[in-house]
Amino acid sequence: MGRVHKVVSDTKNLLSNITYVFRHVAKGKVRVLLGILAIQAITAFVPFIGSFLQGEIINTLVKVVSGQGQINYLWTLVGANLIMDTVPQLIYTVSGFLTMDLRFHIERFVNIAIAQKRAALDVATIESPEGNDLMSKIDENGQWRLNSMVSTTVYFISSAITLITSSAILISHEWWLIIIILLGTIPEFVTDIRYDKHVWNIHDAKAQVRRRYYNIRQHFGWIPYLIELKLFGLAQSFIDRAMVLFTQFQRDELNNHKLRSFYRIITQAIAQITLGIASIVYIKSVLEGKIQIGTLTFLLSSLARFRGSFSSILSNISDMYDNHQYISDYVRFMELEPMIKNPQPGLKPVGEKSPKIEFDGVWFKYPGTKNYILKDINLTIEPGEMIALVGINGAGKSTLLKLLFRFYDPTKGTIRVNGVDMKEIEMTWWQSQLGVLLQDYANYRFLTKEVIHLGDTSKKLLMPEVEKAAKKGEAHGFIKKWEKGYDQMLGKEFTGGFEPSIGQWQKLALSRLFLS
Repeated sequence: MGRVHKVVSDTKNLLSNITYVFRHVAKGKVRVLLGILAIQAITAFVPFIGSFLQGEIINTLVKVVSGQGQINYLWTLVGANLIMDTVPQLIYTVSGFLTMDLRFHIERFVNIAIAQKRAALDVATIESPEGNDLMSKIDENGQWRLNSMVSTTVYFISSAITLITSSAILISHEWWLIIIILLGTIPEFVTDIRYDKHVWNIHDAKAQVRRRYYNIRQHFGWIPYLIELKLFGLAQSFIDRAMVLFTQFQRDELNNHKLRSFYRIITQAIAQITLGIASIVYIKSVLEGKIQIGTLTFLLSSLARFRGSFSSILSNISDMYDNHQYISDYVRFMELEPMIKNPQPGLKPVGEKSPKIEFDGVWFKYPGTKNYILKDINLTIEPGEMIALVGINGAGKSTLLKLLFRFYDPTKGTIRVNGVDMKEIEMTWWQSQLGVLLQDYANYRFLTKEVIHLGDTSKKLLMPEVEKAAKKGEAHGFIKKWEKGYDQMLGKEFTGGFEPSIGQWQKLALSRLFLS
Protein backbone atom coordinates (compact mmCIF):
# COMPACT_ATOMS: atom_id res chain seq x y z
CA MET A 1 0.00 0.00 0.00
CA GLY A 2 2.89 2.31 0.83
CA ARG A 3 4.44 1.73 -2.60
CA VAL A 4 1.13 2.56 -4.33
CA HIS A 5 0.81 5.74 -2.28
CA LYS A 6 4.35 6.74 -3.28
CA VAL A 7 3.64 6.12 -6.99
CA VAL A 8 0.50 8.27 -6.76
CA SER A 9 2.42 10.99 -4.91
CA ASP A 10 5.29 10.94 -7.44
CA THR A 11 2.81 11.11 -10.33
CA LYS A 12 1.08 14.14 -8.79
CA ASN A 13 4.44 15.85 -8.31
CA LEU A 14 5.42 15.04 -11.89
CA LEU A 15 2.20 16.53 -13.29
CA SER A 16 2.62 19.54 -11.01
CA ASN A 17 6.14 20.16 -12.31
CA ILE A 18 5.07 19.78 -15.95
CA THR A 19 2.29 22.31 -15.33
CA TYR A 20 4.78 24.63 -13.61
CA VAL A 21 7.22 24.46 -16.54
CA PHE A 22 4.60 25.20 -19.19
CA ARG A 23 2.89 27.90 -17.12
CA HIS A 24 6.04 29.78 -16.13
CA VAL A 25 8.71 28.94 -18.69
CA ALA A 26 6.79 28.60 -21.94
CA LYS A 27 4.62 31.69 -21.42
CA GLY A 28 5.15 34.30 -24.09
CA LYS A 29 5.66 31.56 -26.67
CA VAL A 30 2.21 29.97 -26.69
CA ARG A 31 1.83 30.25 -30.47
CA VAL A 32 5.25 28.72 -31.05
CA LEU A 33 4.42 25.88 -28.66
CA LEU A 34 1.06 25.26 -30.33
CA GLY A 35 2.80 25.30 -33.71
CA ILE A 36 5.28 22.67 -32.53
CA LEU A 37 2.46 20.51 -31.14
CA ALA A 38 0.51 20.80 -34.40
CA ILE A 39 3.57 19.82 -36.43
CA GLN A 40 4.28 16.87 -34.13
CA ALA A 41 0.69 15.71 -34.59
CA ILE A 42 1.03 15.90 -38.38
CA THR A 43 4.41 14.17 -38.46
CA ALA A 44 3.03 11.42 -36.23
CA PHE A 45 0.15 10.74 -38.63
CA VAL A 46 1.83 11.25 -42.04
CA PRO A 47 4.02 8.07 -41.93
CA PHE A 48 0.90 5.90 -41.74
CA ILE A 49 -0.42 7.46 -44.93
CA GLY A 50 2.94 6.79 -46.58
CA SER A 51 2.98 3.17 -45.38
CA PHE A 52 -0.58 2.66 -46.58
CA LEU A 53 0.29 4.05 -50.02
CA GLN A 54 3.37 1.83 -50.27
CA GLY A 55 1.34 -1.24 -49.31
CA GLU A 56 -1.36 -0.30 -51.80
CA ILE A 57 1.29 0.20 -54.51
CA ILE A 58 2.54 -3.36 -53.93
CA ASN A 59 -0.99 -4.81 -53.99
CA THR A 60 -1.90 -2.88 -57.16
CA LEU A 61 1.41 -3.78 -58.82
CA VAL A 62 0.76 -7.48 -58.19
CA LYS A 63 -2.70 -7.08 -59.75
CA VAL A 64 -1.35 -5.16 -62.76
CA VAL A 65 1.30 -7.83 -63.40
CA SER A 66 -1.41 -10.50 -63.28
CA GLY A 67 -3.58 -8.43 -65.65
CA GLN A 68 -6.23 -7.53 -63.05
CA GLY A 69 -5.16 -4.07 -61.86
CA GLN A 70 -5.52 -0.52 -63.29
CA ILE A 71 -2.27 1.10 -64.40
CA ASN A 72 -3.64 4.66 -63.95
CA TYR A 73 -4.50 3.92 -60.33
CA LEU A 74 -0.96 2.60 -59.83
CA TRP A 75 0.63 5.83 -61.13
CA THR A 76 -1.73 7.88 -58.97
CA LEU A 77 -0.52 5.96 -55.93
CA VAL A 78 3.12 6.47 -56.93
CA GLY A 79 2.57 10.24 -57.30
CA ALA A 80 0.79 10.47 -53.96
CA ASN A 81 3.62 8.52 -52.33
CA LEU A 82 6.22 10.95 -53.73
CA ILE A 83 4.26 13.86 -52.27
CA MET A 84 4.06 12.13 -48.88
CA ASP A 85 7.85 11.65 -48.97
CA THR A 86 8.34 15.38 -49.58
CA VAL A 87 5.86 16.82 -47.07
CA PRO A 88 7.66 15.62 -43.90
CA GLN A 89 10.94 17.27 -44.98
CA LEU A 90 9.21 20.64 -45.31
CA ILE A 91 7.48 20.18 -41.97
CA TYR A 92 10.73 19.19 -40.23
CA THR A 93 12.38 22.41 -41.46
CA VAL A 94 9.64 24.56 -39.92
CA SER A 95 9.65 22.42 -36.78
CA GLY A 96 13.42 22.85 -36.41
CA PHE A 97 13.11 26.64 -36.47
CA LEU A 98 10.22 26.73 -33.97
CA THR A 99 12.01 24.31 -31.64
CA MET A 100 15.16 26.44 -31.67
CA ASP A 101 13.09 29.58 -31.01
CA LEU A 102 11.44 27.93 -28.00
CA ARG A 103 14.75 26.56 -26.71
CA PHE A 104 16.39 30.00 -26.83
CA HIS A 105 13.36 31.49 -25.06
CA ILE A 106 13.55 28.93 -22.26
CA GLU A 107 17.32 29.42 -21.83
CA ARG A 108 16.84 33.18 -21.63
CA PHE A 109 13.89 32.91 -19.25
CA VAL A 110 15.58 30.46 -16.89
CA ASN A 111 18.91 32.33 -16.76
CA ILE A 112 17.18 35.63 -16.00
CA ALA A 113 14.84 34.02 -13.45
CA ILE A 114 17.77 32.41 -11.59
CA ALA A 115 19.74 35.69 -11.62
CA GLN A 116 16.73 37.65 -10.33
CA LYS A 117 16.09 35.11 -7.58
CA ARG A 118 19.71 35.15 -6.45
CA ALA A 119 19.63 38.94 -6.35
CA ALA A 120 16.46 38.84 -4.25
CA LEU A 121 17.78 36.34 -1.70
CA ASP A 122 19.56 37.53 1.42
CA VAL A 123 23.25 36.88 2.07
CA ALA A 124 22.46 34.49 4.94
CA THR A 125 20.52 32.18 2.62
CA ILE A 126 23.11 32.40 -0.16
CA GLU A 127 26.01 31.63 2.20
CA SER A 128 24.28 28.69 3.93
CA PRO A 129 25.47 25.16 2.96
CA GLU A 130 21.89 24.18 2.07
CA GLY A 131 21.50 27.21 -0.19
CA ASN A 132 24.86 26.54 -1.82
CA ASP A 133 24.02 22.88 -2.47
CA LEU A 134 20.71 23.82 -4.05
CA MET A 135 22.28 26.53 -6.23
CA SER A 136 25.02 24.12 -7.29
CA LYS A 137 22.42 21.63 -8.51
CA ILE A 138 20.53 24.42 -10.28
CA ASP A 139 23.70 25.63 -12.04
CA GLU A 140 24.50 22.12 -13.23
CA ASN A 141 21.04 20.91 -14.25
CA GLY A 142 18.44 23.67 -14.00
CA GLN A 143 18.43 25.16 -17.48
CA TRP A 144 18.75 22.10 -19.68
CA ARG A 145 16.39 20.04 -17.54
CA LEU A 146 13.56 22.53 -18.10
CA ASN A 147 14.28 22.52 -21.82
CA SER A 148 14.33 18.74 -21.76
CA MET A 149 10.99 18.59 -19.93
CA VAL A 150 9.30 20.70 -22.62
CA SER A 151 10.73 18.71 -25.54
CA THR A 152 10.05 15.36 -23.82
CA THR A 153 6.43 16.33 -23.17
CA VAL A 154 6.02 17.30 -26.83
CA TYR A 155 7.53 13.98 -27.93
CA PHE A 156 5.21 12.19 -25.51
CA ILE A 157 2.17 13.75 -27.20
CA SER A 158 3.54 12.85 -30.64
CA SER A 159 4.19 9.25 -29.56
CA ALA A 160 0.69 9.03 -28.07
CA ILE A 161 -0.82 10.05 -31.42
CA THR A 162 1.30 7.42 -33.19
CA LEU A 163 0.26 4.79 -30.64
CA ILE A 164 -3.45 5.56 -31.01
CA THR A 165 -3.27 5.54 -34.82
CA SER A 166 -1.30 2.29 -35.01
CA SER A 167 -3.63 0.67 -32.46
CA ALA A 168 -6.65 1.57 -34.59
CA ILE A 169 -4.98 -0.12 -37.58
CA LEU A 170 -3.76 -3.24 -35.77
CA ILE A 171 -6.91 -3.86 -33.74
CA SER A 172 -8.70 -5.04 -36.91
CA HIS A 173 -5.99 -7.68 -37.52
CA GLU A 174 -5.24 -10.04 -34.61
CA TRP A 175 -5.93 -7.49 -31.85
CA TRP A 176 -4.46 -9.74 -29.14
CA LEU A 177 -0.97 -9.11 -30.52
CA ILE A 178 -1.21 -5.56 -29.13
CA ILE A 179 -1.43 -6.93 -25.59
CA ILE A 180 1.62 -9.17 -26.09
CA ILE A 181 3.72 -6.26 -27.37
CA LEU A 182 2.59 -4.03 -24.51
CA LEU A 183 3.56 -6.67 -21.96
CA GLY A 184 6.91 -7.18 -23.66
CA THR A 185 7.78 -3.47 -23.53
CA ILE A 186 6.88 -2.70 -19.90
CA PRO A 187 10.03 -4.32 -18.34
CA GLU A 188 12.21 -1.83 -20.24
CA PHE A 189 10.20 1.06 -18.78
CA VAL A 190 10.46 -0.28 -15.22
CA THR A 191 14.23 -0.57 -15.61
CA ASP A 192 14.57 3.03 -16.83
CA ILE A 193 12.42 4.44 -14.01
CA ARG A 194 14.30 2.52 -11.36
CA TYR A 195 17.79 3.53 -12.46
CA ASP A 196 16.89 7.14 -13.33
CA LYS A 197 15.78 7.57 -9.73
CA HIS A 198 19.13 6.19 -8.56
CA VAL A 199 20.95 8.83 -10.64
CA TRP A 200 19.06 11.68 -8.95
CA ASN A 201 19.71 10.15 -5.52
CA ILE A 202 23.43 10.08 -6.34
CA HIS A 203 23.37 13.72 -7.49
CA ASP A 204 21.49 14.74 -4.36
CA ALA A 205 23.76 12.85 -1.96
CA LYS A 206 26.96 14.04 -3.65
CA ALA A 207 25.97 17.72 -4.00
CA GLN A 208 28.73 19.00 -1.72
CA VAL A 209 31.35 16.76 -3.35
CA ARG A 210 30.37 18.10 -6.78
CA ARG A 211 30.47 21.66 -5.45
CA ARG A 212 34.01 21.14 -4.13
CA TYR A 213 35.04 19.67 -7.50
CA TYR A 214 33.72 22.67 -9.45
CA ASN A 215 35.35 25.03 -6.94
CA ILE A 216 38.76 23.43 -7.60
CA ARG A 217 38.14 23.49 -11.36
CA GLN A 218 37.59 27.26 -11.19
CA HIS A 219 41.25 27.67 -10.20
CA PHE A 220 42.20 26.69 -13.74
CA GLY A 221 39.83 29.23 -15.30
CA TRP A 222 40.63 32.42 -13.39
CA ILE A 223 43.96 34.03 -14.24
CA PRO A 224 45.08 35.08 -10.70
CA TYR A 225 44.45 31.54 -9.43
CA LEU A 226 46.15 29.99 -12.46
CA ILE A 227 49.23 32.19 -12.03
CA GLU A 228 49.56 31.11 -8.39
CA LEU A 229 49.16 27.46 -9.37
CA LYS A 230 52.08 27.87 -11.77
CA LEU A 231 54.31 29.87 -9.40
CA PHE A 232 53.93 27.43 -6.51
CA GLY A 233 53.83 24.29 -8.65
CA LEU A 234 50.33 23.44 -7.41
CA ALA A 235 48.76 22.46 -10.74
CA GLN A 236 49.26 18.70 -10.42
CA SER A 237 48.19 18.75 -6.76
CA PHE A 238 44.92 20.47 -7.68
CA ILE A 239 44.40 18.13 -10.63
CA ASP A 240 44.84 15.16 -8.28
CA ARG A 241 42.34 16.66 -5.82
CA ALA A 242 39.86 17.27 -8.64
CA MET A 243 40.24 13.71 -9.92
CA VAL A 244 39.60 12.25 -6.45
CA LEU A 245 36.41 14.31 -6.09
CA PHE A 246 35.37 13.59 -9.68
CA THR A 247 35.80 9.87 -9.09
CA GLN A 248 33.75 10.02 -5.89
CA PHE A 249 30.55 11.12 -7.62
CA GLN A 250 31.18 9.54 -11.05
CA ARG A 251 31.96 6.06 -9.69
CA ASP A 252 28.47 5.59 -8.28
CA GLU A 253 26.87 6.92 -11.47
CA LEU A 254 29.00 4.61 -13.63
CA ASN A 255 28.04 1.56 -11.54
CA ASN A 256 24.39 2.57 -11.80
CA HIS A 257 24.62 2.91 -15.61
CA LYS A 258 26.43 -0.44 -15.83
CA LEU A 259 23.54 -2.22 -14.10
CA ARG A 260 21.02 -0.27 -16.14
CA SER A 261 22.72 -1.27 -19.42
CA PHE A 262 22.78 -4.94 -18.38
CA TYR A 263 19.07 -5.04 -17.60
CA ARG A 264 18.16 -2.97 -20.66
CA ILE A 265 19.80 -5.57 -22.92
CA ILE A 266 17.57 -8.22 -21.36
CA THR A 267 14.37 -6.14 -21.48
CA GLN A 268 15.01 -5.01 -25.08
CA ALA A 269 15.53 -8.64 -26.10
CA ILE A 270 12.15 -9.51 -24.55
CA ALA A 271 10.51 -6.66 -26.48
CA GLN A 272 12.07 -7.79 -29.77
CA ILE A 273 10.89 -11.37 -29.21
CA THR A 274 7.27 -10.17 -28.89
CA LEU A 275 7.70 -8.16 -32.09
CA GLY A 276 9.04 -11.26 -33.85
CA ILE A 277 6.03 -13.30 -32.70
CA ALA A 278 3.66 -10.69 -34.15
CA SER A 279 5.55 -10.66 -37.46
CA ILE A 280 5.29 -14.45 -37.74
CA VAL A 281 1.53 -14.31 -37.14
CA TYR A 282 1.05 -11.72 -39.92
CA ILE A 283 3.25 -13.63 -42.38
CA LYS A 284 1.22 -16.74 -41.66
CA SER A 285 -1.93 -14.76 -42.55
CA VAL A 286 -0.40 -13.98 -45.97
CA LEU A 287 0.42 -17.65 -46.56
CA GLU A 288 -3.16 -18.55 -45.66
CA GLY A 289 -4.49 -15.97 -48.13
CA LYS A 290 -6.15 -13.81 -45.46
CA ILE A 291 -4.23 -10.64 -46.39
CA GLN A 292 -2.24 -9.41 -49.40
CA ILE A 293 1.53 -8.85 -49.49
CA GLY A 294 1.14 -5.05 -49.63
CA THR A 295 -1.19 -5.18 -46.64
CA LEU A 296 1.48 -7.23 -44.83
CA THR A 297 4.06 -4.46 -45.34
CA PHE A 298 1.53 -1.90 -44.06
CA LEU A 299 0.77 -4.01 -40.97
CA LEU A 300 4.44 -4.71 -40.24
CA SER A 301 5.19 -1.00 -40.57
CA SER A 302 2.29 -0.15 -38.25
CA LEU A 303 3.42 -2.88 -35.87
CA ALA A 304 6.93 -1.42 -35.70
CA ARG A 305 5.48 2.05 -35.12
CA PHE A 306 3.19 0.70 -32.41
CA ARG A 307 6.13 -0.93 -30.63
CA GLY A 308 8.32 2.13 -31.17
CA SER A 309 5.69 4.62 -30.01
CA PHE A 310 4.81 2.62 -26.91
CA SER A 311 8.50 2.23 -26.07
CA SER A 312 8.95 5.95 -26.76
CA ILE A 313 6.04 6.84 -24.46
CA LEU A 314 7.53 4.78 -21.65
CA SER A 315 10.95 6.29 -22.32
CA ASN A 316 9.41 9.77 -22.33
CA ILE A 317 7.71 9.07 -19.00
CA SER A 318 11.04 7.84 -17.64
CA ASP A 319 12.81 10.98 -18.89
CA MET A 320 10.03 13.19 -17.55
CA TYR A 321 10.31 11.50 -14.16
CA ASP A 322 14.09 11.96 -14.28
CA ASN A 323 13.75 15.63 -15.24
CA HIS A 324 11.03 16.37 -12.72
CA GLN A 325 13.27 15.54 -9.76
CA TYR A 326 15.77 18.18 -10.88
CA ILE A 327 12.95 20.58 -11.71
CA SER A 328 11.71 20.07 -8.14
CA ASP A 329 15.08 21.52 -7.06
CA TYR A 330 14.50 24.47 -9.41
CA VAL A 331 11.00 25.04 -8.00
CA ARG A 332 12.34 24.79 -4.43
CA PHE A 333 15.01 27.34 -5.30
CA MET A 334 12.51 29.75 -6.87
CA GLU A 335 10.29 29.40 -3.78
CA LEU A 336 13.12 29.91 -1.27
CA GLU A 337 12.26 32.43 1.41
CA PRO A 338 14.99 34.71 2.80
CA MET A 339 16.28 33.77 6.24
CA ILE A 340 16.43 37.49 7.11
CA LYS A 341 12.91 38.89 6.84
CA ASN A 342 12.30 42.42 5.58
CA PRO A 343 9.59 44.06 7.76
CA GLN A 344 6.40 45.09 5.97
CA PRO A 345 6.03 48.00 6.23
CA GLY A 346 9.52 48.86 7.43
CA LEU A 347 10.55 52.02 9.25
CA LYS A 348 12.97 54.63 7.89
CA PRO A 349 14.55 56.36 10.89
CA VAL A 350 15.77 59.43 8.97
CA GLY A 351 17.63 62.07 10.95
CA GLU A 352 19.09 65.47 10.11
CA LYS A 353 22.55 63.95 10.05
CA SER A 354 24.14 60.49 10.11
CA PRO A 355 22.34 58.17 12.54
CA LYS A 356 23.26 56.99 15.98
CA ILE A 357 24.09 53.27 15.91
CA GLU A 358 24.03 51.08 19.01
CA PHE A 359 25.15 47.48 19.51
CA ASP A 360 23.51 46.36 22.75
CA GLY A 361 24.74 43.03 24.17
CA VAL A 362 25.21 41.55 20.68
CA TRP A 363 26.22 37.89 20.38
CA PHE A 364 26.51 36.15 17.02
CA LYS A 365 27.34 32.75 15.59
CA TYR A 366 26.76 31.68 11.99
CA PRO A 367 23.73 29.40 11.43
CA GLY A 368 24.59 25.73 11.86
CA THR A 369 27.77 26.44 13.88
CA LYS A 370 28.46 26.20 17.62
CA ASN A 371 31.14 28.82 18.26
CA TYR A 372 30.26 32.48 18.74
CA ILE A 373 32.19 34.92 16.52
CA LEU A 374 30.99 37.94 18.49
CA LYS A 375 30.39 37.87 22.24
CA ASP A 376 28.55 40.52 24.23
CA ILE A 377 29.41 43.45 21.95
CA ASN A 378 28.37 46.82 23.38
CA LEU A 379 29.21 49.70 21.06
CA THR A 380 27.72 53.13 20.41
CA ILE A 381 28.62 55.16 17.31
CA GLU A 382 27.46 58.74 17.67
CA PRO A 383 26.32 60.78 14.62
CA GLY A 384 29.38 62.01 12.72
CA GLU A 385 31.77 59.98 14.84
CA MET A 386 34.64 58.17 13.09
CA ILE A 387 35.89 54.92 14.61
CA ALA A 388 38.32 52.17 13.64
CA LEU A 389 37.85 48.50 14.45
CA VAL A 390 41.22 46.85 15.09
CA GLY A 391 41.70 43.14 15.63
CA ILE A 392 43.57 40.04 14.52
CA ASN A 393 42.38 37.99 11.56
CA GLY A 394 39.16 36.20 12.42
CA ALA A 395 38.35 38.51 15.32
CA GLY A 396 34.96 39.31 13.77
CA LYS A 397 35.47 42.72 12.13
CA SER A 398 33.84 41.70 8.82
CA THR A 399 31.12 39.83 10.71
CA LEU A 400 30.31 43.02 12.64
CA LEU A 401 29.86 44.83 9.31
CA LYS A 402 27.58 42.05 8.06
CA LEU A 403 25.38 42.62 11.10
CA LEU A 404 25.45 46.38 10.49
CA PHE A 405 24.28 45.78 6.91
CA ARG A 406 21.74 43.29 8.28
CA PHE A 407 23.06 40.45 6.15
CA TYR A 408 22.49 38.50 9.37
CA ASP A 409 20.56 39.12 12.60
CA PRO A 410 22.28 38.88 16.00
CA THR A 411 21.91 35.53 17.73
CA LYS A 412 21.34 37.49 20.94
CA GLY A 413 21.13 41.19 21.65
CA THR A 414 19.90 44.20 19.66
CA ILE A 415 21.22 46.65 17.08
CA ARG A 416 19.45 50.03 17.02
CA VAL A 417 19.54 52.89 14.52
CA ASN A 418 18.36 56.21 15.98
CA GLY A 419 16.74 54.17 18.73
CA VAL A 420 14.86 51.85 16.33
CA ASP A 421 15.51 48.09 16.39
CA MET A 422 17.18 47.24 13.07
CA LYS A 423 14.72 44.36 12.58
CA GLU A 424 11.95 46.97 12.21
CA ILE A 425 13.83 49.04 9.59
CA GLU A 426 13.11 48.71 5.86
CA MET A 427 16.14 46.65 4.84
CA THR A 428 16.63 47.82 1.24
CA TRP A 429 16.40 51.46 2.30
CA TRP A 430 18.91 50.96 5.13
CA GLN A 431 21.45 49.19 2.92
CA SER A 432 21.18 51.99 0.34
CA GLN A 433 22.21 54.48 3.04
CA LEU A 434 25.52 52.71 3.65
CA GLY A 435 28.74 52.67 1.70
CA VAL A 436 31.31 49.91 2.05
CA LEU A 437 34.54 48.72 0.50
CA LEU A 438 34.93 45.09 1.52
CA GLN A 439 38.26 43.29 1.52
CA ASP A 440 36.84 41.00 -1.19
CA TYR A 441 35.51 43.68 -3.53
CA ALA A 442 34.25 42.99 -7.05
CA ASN A 443 36.37 43.62 -10.15
CA TYR A 444 33.89 44.39 -12.94
CA ARG A 445 34.89 43.78 -16.56
CA PHE A 446 33.22 46.83 -18.19
CA LEU A 447 34.31 50.18 -19.59
CA THR A 448 36.09 52.21 -16.89
CA LYS A 449 33.36 54.86 -16.74
CA GLU A 450 30.72 52.13 -16.43
CA VAL A 451 32.64 50.47 -13.59
CA ILE A 452 32.59 53.70 -11.57
CA HIS A 453 28.97 54.45 -12.52
CA LEU A 454 27.94 51.14 -10.92
CA GLY A 455 28.15 53.05 -7.63
CA ASP A 456 24.72 54.53 -8.41
CA THR A 457 22.94 53.27 -11.52
CA SER A 458 19.75 55.07 -10.49
CA LYS A 459 21.36 58.20 -11.95
CA LYS A 460 22.24 58.81 -15.58
CA LEU A 461 25.91 58.31 -16.42
CA LEU A 462 27.37 61.84 -16.42
CA MET A 463 31.10 62.15 -17.06
CA PRO A 464 31.65 65.15 -14.72
CA GLU A 465 30.17 63.11 -11.84
CA VAL A 466 32.22 60.04 -12.78
CA GLU A 467 35.46 62.05 -12.96
CA LYS A 468 34.68 63.77 -9.65
CA ALA A 469 34.25 60.37 -7.96
CA ALA A 470 37.44 59.08 -9.61
CA LYS A 471 39.41 62.05 -8.28
CA LYS A 472 38.13 61.41 -4.76
CA GLY A 473 39.12 57.77 -5.10
CA GLU A 474 42.56 58.76 -6.46
CA ALA A 475 41.88 56.88 -9.71
CA HIS A 476 41.62 59.82 -12.12
CA GLY A 477 45.40 60.14 -12.52
CA PHE A 478 46.11 56.65 -13.81
CA ILE A 479 42.86 56.46 -15.79
CA LYS A 480 43.92 59.48 -17.90
CA LYS A 481 47.18 57.66 -18.72
CA TRP A 482 45.36 54.69 -20.18
CA GLU A 483 45.06 54.54 -23.96
CA LYS A 484 41.29 55.08 -24.02
CA GLY A 485 40.91 56.75 -20.63
CA TYR A 486 37.42 56.38 -19.23
CA ASP A 487 36.43 54.39 -22.34
CA GLN A 488 39.08 51.76 -21.62
CA MET A 489 37.75 48.19 -21.46
CA LEU A 490 38.90 46.45 -18.28
CA GLY A 491 40.00 42.81 -18.31
CA LYS A 492 42.73 41.63 -20.67
CA GLU A 493 40.69 38.55 -21.56
CA PHE A 494 38.66 40.88 -23.82
CA THR A 495 39.89 42.36 -27.10
CA GLY A 496 41.63 45.66 -26.35
CA GLY A 497 41.13 45.11 -22.63
CA PHE A 498 43.54 46.27 -19.92
CA GLU A 499 44.23 44.56 -16.59
CA PRO A 500 44.60 47.09 -13.75
CA SER A 501 46.93 46.35 -10.85
CA ILE A 502 45.49 45.27 -7.49
CA GLY A 503 45.95 48.81 -6.17
CA GLN A 504 44.22 50.31 -9.21
CA TRP A 505 41.30 47.91 -8.86
CA GLN A 506 41.00 49.00 -5.23
CA LYS A 507 40.95 52.69 -6.15
CA LEU A 508 38.32 52.04 -8.82
CA ALA A 509 36.21 50.32 -6.15
CA LEU A 510 36.77 53.32 -3.86
CA SER A 511 35.71 55.70 -6.65
CA ARG A 512 32.56 53.66 -7.10
CA LEU A 513 31.87 54.11 -3.40
CA PHE A 514 32.25 57.90 -3.67
CA LEU A 515 29.76 58.01 -6.55
CA SER A 516 27.22 56.23 -4.35
